[in-house]
Amino acid sequence: MSELAKPSQANIDKMWTYARKYAEKSGTSLHPDVSVTETVVEGLARHIEQVGRPLCPCNFYPDPAAEAKLRRWICACDEMQKYKYCHCLLFVTEEGVPITEYLPEDHEGRHAYGVSGLGEAESKALLKQYNAALDKAMGPAQARWNAFQKKMGWEVEPGFAMMPDPSWPQAAWQEWAAVQKVRDAAYTATCAQWWSATGQIQGYLKRYKAYLVQERIPYQKKLIDDSKLSSYKMLNVPADGYRTTTDIEAAIDYMKMASTLYGQRMADPMCRKETFCE
Repeated sequence: MSELAKPSQANIDKMWTYARKYAEKSGTSLHPDVSVTETVVEGLARHIEQVGRPLCPCNFYPDPAAEAKLRRWICACDEMQKYKYCHCLLFVTEEGVPITEYLPEDHEGRHAYGVSGLGEAESKALLKQYNAALDKAMGPAQARWNAFQKKMGWEVEPGFAMMPDPSWPQAAWQEWAAVQKVRDAAYTATCAQWWSATGQIQGYLKRYKAYLVQERIPYQKKLIDDSKLSSYKMLNVPADGYRTTTDIEAAIDYMKMASTLYGQRMADPMCRKETFCE
């Protein structure tokens, strides 16, 4: 059988079913680019026909049959089962980013992709939605400012000047202040939906906290702490003084996440200070 021959549809369907079920079981997602998933699924199906096992298709094996007997690269591979890291990008976050938060710090996956996890993926998507909503709300103000720039014979520049240019004529200063007030009104109307106690950002932070407490902390304690304690026991090393840092690290990550999100929020509408936009 040619190495690049298309595997049977039965084996392709079998691996699609497996991939969907394992993604659901592991709390991950299949890659949003279907062509990526199709390529990996076909590679797994091809290895079933070549060596009888769904050997990871993203590695080179001098002897695939011998490698299949070792189990470490049978999908889901050892790294996926232990760290939720799939270097084939079959099992990823909703955004298509590999999960690296459980990997050892010196792992190549962290060097290649940085630290990413299931909770972080949702925050990025949420900020993208927020910025899109804010841009839409600011649309009328931006259109008014663009029209004014054309009227003045200026080159229309994207965005809005956060401060007036000292060289502008008085009419431009007055129009800038008027547009800024429209922008402030749009921001104020949008702000509560996203940043209030019942807004979407607070809702996400509650879900992120639940993810840390219910999933990540128990997973890391099993992955790191139980492994260390087992090693201590095997080596007859007293473990009385051992203290886990998993809870503290999760708390730090929560505070970093809150800081990152709220760093995107304007502290005040620009015209709130008296006479600033007068």
